[in-house]
Amino acid sequence: MIETGAAYPQSYCETMPAAEARVVELLAERGGTWRIIPCDDWTAEREASYLDKPAAEITAERFDDMLNCLPPVYCGSGDCDFRFNMSEFQFGRITEQFARIGDRYFSKYVRHGDAATYITAEAAR
Repeated sequence: MIETGAAYPQSYCETMPAAEARVVELLAERGGTWRIIPCDDWTAEREASYLDKPAAEITAERFDDMLNCLPPVYCGSGDCDFRFNMSEFQFGRITEQFARIGDRYFSKYVRHGDAATYITAEAAR
């Protein structure tokens, strides 16, 4: 609760230099290597940490377990026999996709709605 008459900053922009100085001070106290980066850069790095991993082969049982544990948010085929995206997201639009290609099964983190990140038949090679 903010008390009436208390001295609180009027604008985020007015307090930014002081806030940055305090962050630098706290990081110096904790030691180690730290970097301050723009939010968009952090988001891109975080997404890349998921999307850079290749599709992994999984068992048919794992595929069925994931299909039946939560309702999928996407089901389709593309160049696979069948694939679906989990309705539980890891970060932003990043979720795990599962695919059946022939008699093999795969999983991979993808960006929901971005087909360029989806599992393809190429994964089975």
